[in-house]
Amino acid sequence: MKILITGANGSLGYHLVEMLKDNNELYLLDLNFDRLNDLKEQNNIHFLNTNILDEDQILNLDFELDIIIHLAAKVHTKAKTDAEKEEFFQINTEATKYLYQLALKKNISHFIFISTISLYGKEFIEVRENSSLNYENNPYAESKYLAEKTGVDLYNNNALPLTILRLATLYGKYDRGNYKKLINFAYKGLLPMVGQGNNQKSIIYVKDAAALITKILNNKSTYGEIYNVSEGDYKYSEILDTITAVFEQKVLKIKAPEILINLYKKLPFALPVFNKLETLSTTTTVDNSKMLQELDFKPGYSFKEGLEDAKEYYRQ
Repeated sequence: MKILITGANGSLGYHLVEMLKDNNELYLLDLNFDRLNDLKEQNNIHFLNTNILDEDQILNLDFELDIIIHLAAKVHTKAKTDAEKEEFFQINTEATKYLYQLALKKNISHFIFISTISLYGKEFIEVRENSSLNYENNPYAESKYLAEKTGVDLYNNNALPLTILRLATLYGKYDRGNYKKLINFAYKGLLPMVGQGNNQKSIIYVKDAAALITKILNNKSTYGEIYNVSEGDYKYSEILDTITAVFEQKVLKIKAPEILINLYKKLPFALPVFNKLETLSTTTTVDNSKMLQELDFKPGYSFKEGLEDAKEYYRQ
């Protein structure tokens, strides 16, 4: 198959390329390819210097395509200015629209769009794919929603064979998000926690997310569908305990009282430190039964097993 992968140098992109590199013609798009340098001699892998924000460059790609897997996104940052907010919409919404146009032009057989469970809001418990969304005051989530909506509209007009995967928080090799930060804290001997850490988080190991994508390629039963992608739910205290056990670190848990965070939520203004603590204190869990049943996919890594597998990376 001829497959275009955007965000190919990211954590998920890297693992997806590793799984698809031997039996497919891959066209890789990203800002750089430092993690994929050892593949540059393979004749079936093509590295593109295309600007994903340039509509003309995207639409003028001059090779045949069967599948587009769109991973590229702006993540892991808080928008502090209007210009930074606009970046989310340029990268996550407008660039996705250009790729939809490319898909229609090339008459591809499948477009897989990687979205996020952040669409459900700041706090949510076992939500399903048809649950109400709450992306207000979150440019990242709103930009992803608008990209989803455009794609769904195209599918409903019988134009685009689209599958949307709403991923829980990813962790694993090349993770630069919250779990990488928590492990770095553990190596410093400190870990932050709110109350007793009874709030829960849905997560997914990056190799499992990549394996799911490979499983559904050209699966027509997934066209027009949205799936929550998660391995399962873990108490925040369990997450911290697993980190300290896997990396054999003795840490002091710095506990912030829940009442303090609850009071902060009522304030009409934001404080960066409390924003981070609020994020640690929330429950963000999804119902993954649709993925398990309809896709017949069971993730292969528990949180502990995933950390063990990515241990060398996280130790760096």
